[in-house]
Amino acid sequence: MMVAVTGSSGFVGSHVVDVLRERGFGVMGLDRVGRPDVRVNLCDIGTSTLCEVDAVIHCAAHADISRNWEHGRLYELWRDNMDALLSTLRATPATARFVFVSTAA
Repeated sequence: MMVAVTGSSGFVGSHVVDVLRERGFGVMGLDRVGRPDVRVNLCDIGTSTLCEVDAVIHCAAHADISRNWEHGRLYELWRDNMDALLSTLRATPATARFVFVSTAA
């Protein structure tokens, strides 16, 4: 089974990748930065499709609310996170399972 993990280099996503690999799953990371031990697709999810995956675990998000709060950019943070979620949903095959992980605090 091939699982795509968005935010695969982030705090939560990197742990998800480790657990999946320990349990024998194939993992495709989707991130803005790479990870040497995982095949990472440094893509724009808005222009990509995930046709080779059986499941998607969406961990990617801007999580630093306090910094955005101080600069009055909460709407931008929300919009960017929503755009990423919707783009990932659109790119996910209808037959794949989708898990949404929200860790913004």
